[in-house]
Amino acid sequence: NSSSLLPATRLDAVPEYSVPGQPLDTLALVCRQLQLSVFSLVTATDQEALVGAALARAGLPHLSLAIAGEEEAHPSTLHLAPSRESLALAVVEAALAVGGRVGLVQHPLSSLLHTAPLLELLQQQGQQPGLLLLTQPDNRAGLVRLRQEDTTTVIVDLGAGLIKSFLYQAMQAGLLTPATTFIFTSLDFPGVQLEFARMSGAQLLGFSLLDPELGDLGQVGGLVREDHRVALLHDALLLFSSGLESLSRSLDPQSERLQCGEGGTVWGQGGQLL
Repeated sequence: NSSSLLPATRLDAVPEYSVPGQPLDTLALVCRQLQLSVFSLVTATDQEALVGAALARAGLPHLSLAIAGEEEAHPSTLHLAPSRESLALAVVEAALAVGGRVGLVQHPLSSLLHTAPLLELLQQQGQQPGLLLLTQPDNRAGLVRLRQEDTTTVIVDLGAGLIKSFLYQAMQAGLLTPATTFIFTSLDFPGVQLEFARMSGAQLLGFSLLDPELGDLGQVGGLVREDHRVALLHDALLLFSSGLESLSRSLDPQSERLQCGEGGTVWGQGGQLL
């Protein structure tokens, strides 16, 4: 509700929280919001394709903060995060630039990238990557196997909350050495405190969506560095408010109470705002 993000619009931001892995719950939240005469929805769920389809039928602009596949896009959805495919390409290019034998480490619940396409991209470049799925609390035996296979570049596809414990186990397995480079897919990697790992001499590489020239971000600075979705939410609100201001120069924006499903109402001004 900051006036710096929604200038002169006199609009409120209404937060809702969906339950991961519950598509019907997410859809019910979306339908409830449509009945509140909203101008747009900004979402970061694990059901972005479902949300996008519902909003496309209602003619409502959808600003998505989630990392999703290009096949999940809808005409009324604007994706502020990179696609899963573009992130995979960036990871592979980084691994090839580093060189050496590549290994892939993934977690079944927190990985961003799909395993098969990522392995295929690496194989197309002449790599035969070793794959380690972190299915147990203690994965040191698998990390020892990667070390014994002379893996020197490790793609680590884990949620940010698992990175520190993973590196502790990598250190105990003898994989965290100056000869090894770790490439992290999590866009929250810059906010993880890893001084103990840096002292090992291993290279730790990752990605950030933040402009390095931003400088002091004030009260939100810590949040932005811990969760990239905060930065995307900031940009989404600026994009929305500038779009609404632009639309206001040619007409008086009027929101409507909309209904979900086939035969539901469509917002006539949604296409112009988009």
